[in-house]
Amino acid sequence: MAAGVELGFAAAAEGPGGVWRLRSTYFPSKVGGRPAWLGEAGLPGPAALRCGRCQQPCAFLLQLYAPLPGRPDAFHRSLFVFACRSPQKTGLRIF
Repeated sequence: MAAGVELGFAAAAEGPGGVWRLRSTYFPSKVGGRPAWLGEAGLPGPAALRCGRCQQPCAFLLQLYAPLPGRPDAFHRSLFVFACRSPQKTGLRIF
């Protein structure tokens, strides 16, 4: 069975309560800024946030709300993408 593809576009958090929707309690998908971690347990440390190629710190790129239906352990799942700042390396770290 082929998996479906969902396509989304980034938009500014405008209007009443726009900025509040970016808080972790609302499970936001967002580009840039600071990550809205879902909890304090299991956060990646500084070593995990380094590029695997050049060992420099990666920058937060985006956060994507990506629950897995039918999986109670991944009902509220978010992917956090960090990217190397070096244009020659393009290393990604995904949590």
